Amino acid sequence: MTPEPKTVRARQLERARTYTKKALARSDELMSIDMDLLARSRETIANTRHRLKKKKENAVSRSRHPVNQEMLQRHLQQAEAHVAMGAEHVRQQRERLSQLERHGHDTFRTRALLAQFEDLQDMHIAHRDRLLQQLK
Repeated sequence: MTPEPKTVRARQLERARTYTKKALARSDELMSIDMDLLARSRETIANTRHRLKKKKENAVSRSRHPVNQEMLQRHLQQAEAHVAMGAEHVRQQRERLSQLERHGHDTFRTRALLAQFEDLQDMHIAHRDRLLQQLK
């Protein structure tokens, strides 16, 4: 005995309705979870921004503190000395390079060392300039 086609269709339709209800309930549940995660993420981002802003404000206020100003002045003096010393090293290395070239020697390593001295000098100058900026 085979079930009547209407009964089979009715069962299939009822099963489809049940699956649809379950899918909608799960979809609502997932949407709620997503919204909760989104809200928590936004809160975390806002808190992080607030902490970073406070940290930056504290750094600025500390940099104006007299003790830090004195420390920055000492560091600036050291940086100025490094810049002067670096300029002398670059000058001497350029002089060595020109002497070696005049005498026909290989200058590959001398040029490489000069390039390193120049890079280091650029770093010294940048550091000095950052210190000057902090002291303003």
